[in-house]
Amino acid sequence: MREARDDRRLSAISHYAAMCEAILAASERALRWYPGDAGALVATRVAVTTAQAVVQSTRDDGATLEPFLVYRLILALPFPEHVLPPYPPPADPLMRKDGGAVAADPFAASRALGRIFDSVRLTSTLSRAVANRAVAWASEQIQKIADTRRSILFPPSVRLPAGPRHRAAARRHDKGEAGSTSDPPMSAPPAASSVGDTLLLVCPQSPD
Repeated sequence: MREARDDRRLSAISHYAAMCEAILAASERALRWYPGDAGALVATRVAVTTAQAVVQSTRDDGATLEPFLVYRLILALPFPEHVLPPYPPPADPLMRKDGGAVAADPFAASRALGRIFDSVRLTSTLSRAVANRAVAWASEQIQKIADTRRSILFPPSVRLPAGPRHRAAARRHDKGEAGSTSDPPMSAPPAASSVGDTLLLVCPQSPD
């Protein structure tokens, strides 16, 4: 389970970087179509540069993206920067280290991507490639989550073949009747803690 979660978040890092590059490429194409909107491209380029630096630092440190961001990438859900807590906090001792230094921004990658979303000005035609990339990755991750959950709830050892005899055995089991010795064994669902660990993949906490 831990390996599946780690693989998903590492994949999110690569997807995050690819999204930044795709948004910048679409914005540069938009400037060729609409030369008078150069200011938006400048803001987008600055935001993308910041986001690329954040994600490269995350990769170099062997860290993962924050759950707030992974959750929204899986939903293919754009968001503005202002939904995140302000940083640096105006007066929060919990966000300060010894000596008064401000701790690292826990939402640095989310903040950088939200700033990109705020800066872009793209038509539907120009944003289609970016949207298709986001939805394709999100759909793949949701399918993997569903496959992982199904493998926990219904492991291969208790799955029934599709033959008539086995369907009848399943009906007898549901009614509480004893099966024959040739019927495949039935076992109880896994412990709730295993399912709960899977749900952590899709239900991270959002910032207050």
